[in-house]
Parts: sequence; C-alpha cells; structure tokens
Amino acid sequence: DSVSAIEDEAFSGCMHATDLTLSKDLKTIGNKAFYKCGDLKNLVLPDSVKSIGEYSFYGCASLSTITINVGITDIPQYAFAECLWTLKINLPSGLKTIGDHAFYKCAFVSDLSIPMTVTTIGPNAFELWEGIKSVKIPASVSSIGTSAFGETQFYDTDGATALNYKDLPGHSYSGDVKKMVRDQERSPLVDEGDCGNGVRWMYYSDGALDIVKIINSTTAKMDDYSFDNPAPWAEYEISKIGIDGGITNIGSCAFVYCGSVTEMELPDSITDIGDYAFYRCISIVDLVLPKDLNTIGREAFAGCTAIEYINFPSVDAVGDGAFEGLSFFVGDKEVEPTAKNLSDRIWEGLGDGLLYTEDSPSSGIDLWIIVVAVVVVIAIIAIALYIRSR
Repeated sequence: DSVSAIEDEAFSGCMHATDLTLSKDLKTIGNKAFYKCGDLKNLVLPDSVKSIGEYSFYGCASLSTITINVGITDIPQYAFAECLWTLKINLPSGLKTIGDHAFYKCAFVSDLSIPMTVTTIGPNAFELWEGIKSVKIPASVSSIGTSAFGETQFYDTDGATALNYKDLPGHSYSGDVKKMVRDQERSPLVDEGDCGNGVRWMYYSDGALDIVKIINSTTAKMDDYSFDNPAPWAEYEISKIGIDGGITNIGSCAFVYCGSVTEMELPDSITDIGDYAFYRCISIVDLVLPKDLNTIGREAFAGCTAIEYINFPSVDAVGDGAFEGLSFFVGDKEVEPTAKNLSDRIWEGLGDGLLYTEDSPSSGIDLWIIVVAVVVVIAIIAIALYIRSR
C-alpha cells in the first residue's frame, strides 16, 4: 500500500496479467507503464492518483471498463488508445484536457459524456469509435482538435445542416460513427438572469438549474444571498444543479432549502463555498467537493442528512456547523468536523447521518456488519444455553 509511483514502462508488455490492484497511496503512473497489457480486464484508478503518463494504458485491449478518478485533470496523448474491447469510459469531474489520440480506436464504446470542466479536446482524441451512439459535449469546451471525432460528421437538429467543430459545445448528439445529429433542445427555458460578476443563471422546465460563466468574462464570481434576500431561483423547484468551470465560488444561501436537488456537479475552479450555501438540501446523496476548494462556510451543508458519500479534498477552513446533522467517524471514534479531521479523505455511510472514513480500520458498512455479526453470535449462544438447560 505504500507505492506512490509506477515508473515508465514498469509493466510494459505484461501480456498475460489479468487483474490490477493499485495502491491507495499511488500518485503517478509513468509513460507506457502498462503499455499493451492486453489481458487486463478492468481499470479503476484510485482517488490518490494525480497524473498518468503518455501511452500509459495504450493497447490494453481487454479492458471492459475504464474509470478515471476525480484527481486527474489531464489525460495525455495515447493514454488509452487502442483499448479495443472497452465498453464504458467514465470521465471525472475536474478533468480539463483530453490529449491527442487519448482514446483513439476505443471501438466499442457507445456513449460519451464529457464532463463540464473540460476545455480542450486534442486531435484524433475519439477517432474510430465504431460503436458510438451518443455524444455529449459541454459548453466549457473551447478547443476541439483536428479529427477529434474522426470521420464522424455532426448535423443540426434537422439532420441536414452540417456543423463545424466550433458549433458542437453545449449540446448532445445521437446517431452513429458516420452521422451524429444534435438532439432536440432541452426542456424549455423558464427564467434566467444575472447572478454575479460574469455569471448568469438559467432555469428549465425539467427542474434543471445551470449557473454559467459569461463568455469572455475575466471573472466569474457568484453573488451572496441571505434568508431575507434569497437567490432569484428560490421560487422554483430544482432537481439538478450544473455549474460551469471557471466559476470561483458558491454564494452564501445560494441553494438554501433546495430540498429536491439530487444531482449537482461542482467544478474544480470553485475555491469557496459560502455560508448556508446548501443548507437543508435534504436529497443530496453524493458530494464530490472541488479539489482546489479552500473554505467551506458556516452551516454550508447543515441538514444535508441524506449524504452517503463525500470526497473531501484538503481545505483550509470548515465553518461552524458546516455539516450539522452528520457525524464523522475514524474507525469507531467520532471526530469533530474540522478541516484537519475531514481533509484528504473519502467518507461513506448508509444515509443515516453517520459517515466513516474509507481509510479507517473499519468503514461504516464494515462496522455495521460487525455489529450484526456480534448480535447473531450472541443469539446463537443464548439459544444453545437454553437448549442445554432443558
């Protein structure tokens, strides 16, 4: 578990290796580290990994699923090229750059959803995806390289008007490797307006709220609100929150009492979460905090008692009552929710307000199993003693 780096070409050409377990302390994977390890079946990069090298998993043809961890911001050239039998690729929030030929010839992947934080897609990055059926390209993408999608031609919703790469961001497409047609626009826009310096909000009839950075704005900072002066979207029932990369904060009381929110994506550009920002968002289950986050305000997530998972980066400050209603345990010892105690850990639970650190001697689930096992053993002993006494 103490391996922090895998050197260049460390396992290059290990054709018959089928299983790969990576250390939770691993931080870097070198160039061609697993080059043409053709029998590897699945790949899940641990959250500790910060960088992967060029050609690192090139030609790992048997990988059926590739899951890239939240800590990765750049996928270099040819990193996963010619993973011929891959069926699913999970790209992380926080990813910014997809290098040239990064996923070249991943021929059987059918769905591609690019995270909202990606700004650059390199040349030939997704060329020769013969099985592709749907592509989602966020508005954050500002550069798409030559032949990034190979010979696939994209069309507007009429299926006849050809689109250039510069027209693609901000939309999803369906079709096949030869022809992709822009999906009909999302649910009708209900309301919109400014919500900060260089920031606008848009609310749609399907309950989605987008907080977007205004193009060419030099800053993107949300306004602060209060219980007496709520955010302009407070009157609407919101089920999903999407926030553009480049926005640097979540304003105070921004999403207070948004009890129907089940999905939200916080880009790594966010460094500050204001007081009461997500106060009593009682339906949030998974919380991936931005990796560059510095401060979490007072009662920012107070009352968010349904949370079962928190990916917690290193932060400088956690305000009073920021996670009121949640209890945090390292092993069987409860700890105060301070920046020191919570940082650089993954916390998991069962939605009962109790969260256990993944790197503790026992996670919440493990502890629950132990408790149940002890109760069962006691019951068996009691029954045995009863039978013997008769």
